Amino acid sequence: MRGWISMESEQLLSHPRRDHISEEDTSGAASDDSEGERTDREGEGEERETDDREGDSEERETDDEEGDNEERGTDDNQIKGDSKGTEKEEDEKGKRKGVVEIMNEYLESIFSTEEEHDDEIEEELNAMYQLLWTILSGTIGVIAIIVTLTKYPQYLDILHENQLWFSNIKEVEREISFRTEQALYYSHYKHLVNSPTWRQGLSELKEDNGTEFGRTINAFHRFNILPELILSAIYRWLGTEESPSVFYVWSVFNLHGVYVATLYVTAWHLSGSVLSGVITVALFVIHRTDVTRVNYTVPLRESFAVPLLFLQTFLLCSYLRANHRQIVKLLMIMAMTVALLLSWQFGAFILLCQLICLMLLARLHFLPQIKVLATVGMIGLGLVVTCVVQSYPPLLLSSPALSMVLPALLLASTPTDLGLGPFLKATVAVAEFTLLALATVLINGFLKVILKLDADSHVYQLFLSKLQMGNPRDFDSRLYMCTEAFDYMDSDTLKRLSLTGLLPVYLLGVLIFSVTSLKMFLKPVEYEEQKEEISDYVDVNSLDWDDSLLYEQLERINQGIGHIDSEFQRATHLDRMNKGIRHIDSEIQKVAQLVACDREPHLNHQLLNTSTEQSMEGEDNAQDTTDEDKPHNNPSSTTPCANSVQQIIPSLVDGKTDLIFFIALSVVLGVLAVLVMRLKVLWVPSVCVVAGVTVGDIRVYKALSQRLPYLTAHLPHCLPTLLKMTLCLAYLGWLVQEHWGQVFTEIWPEEVFEFYDPDTVSLMEWLTRHTTPSTTVLAGSMQLMAGVRLCTGRPITNHPHYEDSWLRLRTRQVYRMYGREAPEVVHTALRQTGATHIILEDSICLAAHNLNRPLCRLTDAVDLHNKHEPEVGGHNITGLKKPEHPRFCDEVRYVAGNYSRFFSLVMANKTFRVYRLALT
Repeated sequence: MRGWISMESEQLLSHPRRDHISEEDTSGAASDDSEGERTDREGEGEERETDDREGDSEERETDDEEGDNEERGTDDNQIKGDSKGTEKEEDEKGKRKGVVEIMNEYLESIFSTEEEHDDEIEEELNAMYQLLWTILSGTIGVIAIIVTLTKYPQYLDILHENQLWFSNIKEVEREISFRTEQALYYSHYKHLVNSPTWRQGLSELKEDNGTEFGRTINAFHRFNILPELILSAIYRWLGTEESPSVFYVWSVFNLHGVYVATLYVTAWHLSGSVLSGVITVALFVIHRTDVTRVNYTVPLRESFAVPLLFLQTFLLCSYLRANHRQIVKLLMIMAMTVALLLSWQFGAFILLCQLICLMLLARLHFLPQIKVLATVGMIGLGLVVTCVVQSYPPLLLSSPALSMVLPALLLASTPTDLGLGPFLKATVAVAEFTLLALATVLINGFLKVILKLDADSHVYQLFLSKLQMGNPRDFDSRLYMCTEAFDYMDSDTLKRLSLTGLLPVYLLGVLIFSVTSLKMFLKPVEYEEQKEEISDYVDVNSLDWDDSLLYEQLERINQGIGHIDSEFQRATHLDRMNKGIRHIDSEIQKVAQLVACDREPHLNHQLLNTSTEQSMEGEDNAQDTTDEDKPHNNPSSTTPCANSVQQIIPSLVDGKTDLIFFIALSVVLGVLAVLVMRLKVLWVPSVCVVAGVTVGDIRVYKALSQRLPYLTAHLPHCLPTLLKMTLCLAYLGWLVQEHWGQVFTEIWPEEVFEFYDPDTVSLMEWLTRHTTPSTTVLAGSMQLMAGVRLCTGRPITNHPHYEDSWLRLRTRQVYRMYGREAPEVVHTALRQTGATHIILEDSICLAAHNLNRPLCRLTDAVDLHNKHEPEVGGHNITGLKKPEHPRFCDEVRYVAGNYSRFFSLVMANKTFRVYRLALT
């Protein structure tokens, strides 16, 4: 053991010495060291002898003025040479016996063995193997990232092609394949591509009067179309001959390649293992149907926002852990926040989840307060910048995230008391978070009242309905509740996640890291005080206690010694230096003991046998010191290695604040996913990352071995690494064996499909040929109107982007044609919207009753909104009455009475019927 301690002490603990120390300071410092005192006395004697010789020399020179000049010169040079030699010997002796050298000899005396040469060779080989393994793992990680970036987009393209044969169908069929709101977003991309110039197309979108006929809107203000602006500009700049739709789809798939690579890097960063990233990607691909819908809903906002969200989360985690390039990371976090908000109308609600996690963990002392303050500031700045760029959209102005920024900044800048016990800290944190929530609600309510904002009212109505607290007749909430994507998470999803082991491993990881975080929270106050003392010299929060980085901690402590040395040169008293030296000496012993225990497990027994003797020696030595100079009782120096490790390394998550934040965010996203199944595309990817970290983090296996010190004492020190490699490779092998057939079938299916929807194609072609944009305004279901706007360019009355109160009112007015009202009432309502034609769908009008989802037909929602009794069910809902008229959408087909007076059929096929409205 002497070899590696000596080597590390000489290389890592060496630091520049003081150029000059006064005789008074030297004698004062030598009072604590007998050997240093002898050295000083010898130096003083030599200085007196030198002075005597120089005095004799001067006398001889005065007495022998008539002597030979050469003889006097020779004698004088000889005396000067003796003086210089004496001064050189004094400097060498002073350098040989310094504080660091004394501590080095002390450490060598403790850990010295009889096999010094063999230990040096072993340590050199271990260092070489560690370097080779670092290079190898880094190379594997980079190769895996490159493969992910290139192959995953190809995988998505194959799935998309197998489902639609997208590259071989007509352009109108490609556009029709973009259902519901996808078509609305893609229509803006198509408009920008087909405009004479990109700038002219953007100007037309800022004064759009065809998407919501009856008012002129700024499409960039109303919708989140930043991706369409960027992709259209790139398409025009490249001048490619590829179809605009094919280029659009391929660009989205490449973005998702970056998305999966981000998940890989996030797992690698949080665990320090490339195997964690591989496991994360494997689980992501296996659970593709639960983590993404991009292969069949390409233009959805989540297809752009989710990759940006996880990229922003990775940057946030990197900022929370590391201490370099902080300004760059903060600016990138702000940029990703702006991109997220401009790409998804619900991005502010996800940022609210991040703010909640940041503030709660900061007040519980899990996250550094300064970094949380900076992060909240960047998120708030991103919200403000988005508001300005997007011309102050109502949905963003009324978001709780924007309302929380100011009170969060005030709370984050409030100092915390580390001296409180765990119960008081938790109580204070709950009280502070309650005040934060109350301030957020008050500010949000104030803004809504002053600015008259109600763009997000349907979101809160949805959550009230989820909690069985909403109005059962509310039209907007029923539309969402009856959509499968907004239903509760189903049991099939949980079953799929459990069959692959993903959910059990995730829950195990959450349990492990939550328990260790709780233990760290319950640490006694003395631990926090010790960290505060050490932080004066060493950045404790930045210390990494991984196996490969143990020696780096000695270098960090050496930097602390350098700080003490520089401060001593400016100090006027020696007490501060003495206290610092004793403290650094204690820390070096701790780290050295930890390194020794990690390298030599059998030392557990040696230290156990000698712990009593060391304690007695410590007591004897303590009697020779004054009360002021007595060292603090340090159990880590007199207890076995297991206890030392537990005291030096408080928990698995100590120093990994980013891991705590990521797990907390995944739990919050899990709660949202349970309430709204569509949000599982946010939760399941985070589950994959946490599961990969749980299986691949070496600290988990080291913690297990530390809990069983006597069982693992005679086993090799590389046991945790071997156990991790075995379990990771075994889990990966099992996943490949069980699910390769599924992936193989998706890539090379027995039969491929082709897009086929002749009724919709014939409708779009008829509208293009027989109507004009200047004389036609179409009304119908929200989903169909988005496709009509894309394929024909005709003005429409409503569309699926439901985050606007005016549009929600307009949609309810249009949907009266699916209710049971008189034809003249329906005609009047439709004419008020400016519609000239209506399109009725038999799939809506004649939809069958679903026993599993009662009152979930669109016709049922319209009846309940009009206070009419539904055809089936609804008997427990009060305030309903029997309708006086038959259902309009069905009765108008017979062209009888007033129906023929107000509506005339102009086109029909098996699915759609188009009617022209009478002008009077």
